[in-house]
Amino acid sequence: MTDIQESRPPRRLCGHASHLRHATEDLADLAYRTGISLNDQAAHQVATTLLERSLEIWRTVPGDVRLPLGRTLGQLGVAHRGAGRLQLATEALGEALAVLRETCGERHPDVARTLNNLGRVHTRTGRYEEAGACHLQAKDRYRELFGPEHRDVATSLINLAVARLGNLQHEKALRDLEEALGIFTRVLGPRHPQTAWALGNMALARLAARHYTEALRTYERALEIFEEAYGSAHRDVALMLGGMGKAYAGLRRFDEATALQEKGIAALEDIYGPRHDVVTRALADLAETRRAHRAESGGGE
Repeated sequence: MTDIQESRPPRRLCGHASHLRHATEDLADLAYRTGISLNDQAAHQVATTLLERSLEIWRTVPGDVRLPLGRTLGQLGVAHRGAGRLQLATEALGEALAVLRETCGERHPDVARTLNNLGRVHTRTGRYEEAGACHLQAKDRYRELFGPEHRDVATSLINLAVARLGNLQHEKALRDLEEALGIFTRVLGPRHPQTAWALGNMALARLAARHYTEALRTYERALEIFEEAYGSAHRDVALMLGGMGKAYAGLRRFDEATALQEKGIAALEDIYGPRHDVVTRALADLAETRRAHRAESGGGE
């Protein structure tokens, strides 16, 4: 479902908020929680509208509202990241981190969560060293708070692995991913979507190491779990299709590669729109597959 289809009730809420004479904490919290839900559904543009409204309301509330303000800034950063507005995401998450550190101290789950989200933006912008530092801090905080077998430790390890892949540290990334996969499998079970997320990133690492057959098998395992959990019209399903296409391209099976990549791109365009950076990257991968196919067929560049 697209942002346009999902936008009507949240927009009515925003309109209602704009006509209230006295903004309330309950309304700010409602807008915040609805924004979280919309972020989870990849409806990032509507989430942005609601989260900005929530911030406006919190800033009118008397007393110490730094904690909800910091949390709302963090979710706004997630919405900006999801919509591909990476500079705005960096700014919102940086501000959220400063507010939450001042309010809660370093050893708090909200600080660790914000570090993870900021690290993911750094990875998207190619700042892999800064991303890795964020994820290492988050992992250490979660281990101190919850112990080594917690799902948030596993999430931090996956984020760290993706940053390390960007830095071409393939072996370290695979070790992180194996540890994360073990945690998710033990804590959540082998058919959970977060276990599939770990598998998908492990497939990405194997793809980067040019272990194409292993990557393809791992993508297939992740795809089966995601389809079982979400159906076929979901971003994680689309991303797995794109990854499988790249693995087939590595195996020089170009027709299969192209078909899967085109199917994944069509789904991503439905979810994000044609201009999102996730779609742009998928189109670049498809173009690379087609160039390799032409070169192998004797068509040149």
